[in-house]
Amino acid sequence: MDIIIITMVSLPQIEKIKSLLFICTGNCARSIMAEALTKHALKNRPLDLQVDSAGTEAKSGMVPTENTRTVLEQHGILADSHKAKICTKEMIERADLLLVMERSHHKTILSRYPDAKNKLFLLTDFCPDIEPWIQESGIPDPLGMNLEFYSNICHLIERSCLGLLEKIRPGAESA
Repeated sequence: MDIIIITMVSLPQIEKIKSLLFICTGNCARSIMAEALTKHALKNRPLDLQVDSAGTEAKSGMVPTENTRTVLEQHGILADSHKAKICTKEMIERADLLLVMERSHHKTILSRYPDAKNKLFLLTDFCPDIEPWIQESGIPDPLGMNLEFYSNICHLIERSCLGLLEKIRPGAESA
């Protein structure tokens, strides 16, 4: 039996991180959850970060899915005003960290923007105690799934985002 050891990611020049870009496919579920949950967590933390989200194949102007809005509302977050955005070269260049949901997004971003290699991470790299199969593939797309699946995905994204914030500024606990 093989033993897999997963270590937390080491971020380059961590003190210089000022902006995050969460990336999924359509920017109507996972990356919106990550953006919203991170902004919500930052309300009680002494961190000054710009947070945005986009999709590799997003249809600009698309609204979050109903289940995305529902699970975020359960966290006290309204996402009704969010409109999907396609991931652009300018967004990639502006962000200090690029956080993708799946390995396929990692490959897509690297193929389009090879210079982004050193700031591109899988969001689950920051999730403590993650199941190995999720660590390998990333956060599954909840599109078309039921509310319980969305809720589980939201919880995984939340754990990953909180792990990320702790990595960026250790000890910056919520108030």
